[in-house]
Amino acid sequence: MSDMYKSAVEGSLQRNLSTVLPSGNNSDIKWSYVCGTTSEPLTCKHVGQLFDEKTTEFASRTCIVSIYQDISKTFAEVRKEVDRLAAGFISLGMDKGDRLGIWGITCYEWYLVQFAAAKAGLVLVNINPAYQAAELKYCLNLVDVKGLVCSETFRTQNYYKILNAVAPEVEGSKPGSIKSANAPALEKLVMISDKEFGGAFRFQDVMKMGDSKEYMDKLESLQNKIQMDDACNIQFTSVGEIGFNQHLNSSHNTSRVQPAVPKVLVPPIIMLLTTPESWDNGFNSTKRCTAIYGSPTMFVDMLNLQRQHAYDVSSVETGIMAGASCPTELCKNVGKELNMTRFTVVYGMTETGPVTFQAFPGASTTLYVNPHVEAKVCDENGKLLPCGTPGEICTRGYSTMLGYWGDEKKTKDTIDSKSWLHSGDLGVIHENGSLEIVGRIKDMIIRGGENLFPKEIEELLHQHPKVMEASVVGIPDERMGEELCAWIRLEDNTHCTEEELKAYFKGKIAHFKIPRFIIFVDKFPLTVTGKIQKFKVIEESIKKLGR
Repeated sequence: MSDMYKSAVEGSLQRNLSTVLPSGNNSDIKWSYVCGTTSEPLTCKHVGQLFDEKTTEFASRTCIVSIYQDISKTFAEVRKEVDRLAAGFISLGMDKGDRLGIWGITCYEWYLVQFAAAKAGLVLVNINPAYQAAELKYCLNLVDVKGLVCSETFRTQNYYKILNAVAPEVEGSKPGSIKSANAPALEKLVMISDKEFGGAFRFQDVMKMGDSKEYMDKLESLQNKIQMDDACNIQFTSVGEIGFNQHLNSSHNTSRVQPAVPKVLVPPIIMLLTTPESWDNGFNSTKRCTAIYGSPTMFVDMLNLQRQHAYDVSSVETGIMAGASCPTELCKNVGKELNMTRFTVVYGMTETGPVTFQAFPGASTTLYVNPHVEAKVCDENGKLLPCGTPGEICTRGYSTMLGYWGDEKKTKDTIDSKSWLHSGDLGVIHENGSLEIVGRIKDMIIRGGENLFPKEIEELLHQHPKVMEASVVGIPDERMGEELCAWIRLEDNTHCTEEELKAYFKGKIAHFKIPRFIIFVDKFPLTVTGKIQKFKVIEESIKKLGR
């Protein structure tokens, strides 16, 4: 991105800082409000229409490559198979608005289901592939999943076996006619497998059903009935302090709420799908990786592999880091060691579609608001704060979820009467319009009356040459209320002591911000998307320290 363009965008953001002030305040004060402006209007097209447009425009180009499955498809080929699958879902009796669950690993079929569900007017329910029987049952029943597409196995997971533990009637059922006491809404099961399973359709058989002209005509007619603001996606979210999925949000059928949509809205590049064990195939194959997406923890692991094996990463150009706080030092290392000189850091939530702020390409973590999105920083009473003052990040705009499914109270607690979504994240909006993430409100540690933010300490730890990854939490203390505890994962083949790290802190931060406890670990407890589960870090710290 040119310096001239960057300056123009920054200037535009500066000019759009709000001057609407609370009554009685000086009108020269700048407030923590930004609005992303653009000359390009929002589209009124739904996902299926956008998919059709772009797969036609780039028909002959390669759309997707799944190395471990040995699959390579052009946009035209993907379009044809998505339509066949969508028509197949209709032939099964799946109607507009029905919930279709998908449960399994990332694969070519998973990609097809994302778009086929949108074109068939279904609400896709993304179920965590690590879930066990009790969690699966909870998901199926909370949103009345009518159809379920699932993988056969992955690592220790046997998906069909787990499903039968929830609904033992499945195995003896006629495909399409499941009747289960434990999952009463579930009727259809589709297995991503060549094998026959009792009560299930095979994935390829559903696609063959879609070849019927009758169902293709119904699919075509349906495209004019689907609206851009129809619900199309349900994501389960986690509540960290108790570690169990409590809420789920419903997104609408616009271009920005589906994770896969950007792959067809921009000039397409090859999408590379590999299993975790075949990371090296992304660089050693004839179709080499050009972009990498992941959470900070995933990039830590990628860097570790790169340092061990020195892959040829010259093909890599760009990528996205998101999902958790992105340390500046990690971003610099990713840009330098993985050749991702034009990668970008983004911020948002599942509830916001998910991106609301984004950094300019490069190793920058300076975030600016996206077009058509409003953002502000406010205090605990919802009052707008002056620039430079930490407070809760709130956003408003087209990308905000419709709400938490079946939970009106939770929805109202999160989205206020003026349509502001309260993120629970702490941030600062500076006078140039940029956003600095401070941390999570619930992660804030109160030690002896001082408000401490883990992110500041973690950023400093990541600058230490021996530290690969760090997480800072607060643990109970009788005298101080809370004490700081840092978990440290060291670089390979290095040794470091608690005393060495505490000495490193001196002169860099205030003495009361130096962790009292330092625990060295080989790995962190993670979510399936690579986020550190801080509630588990706290639990384990209390056990280890006997507090």
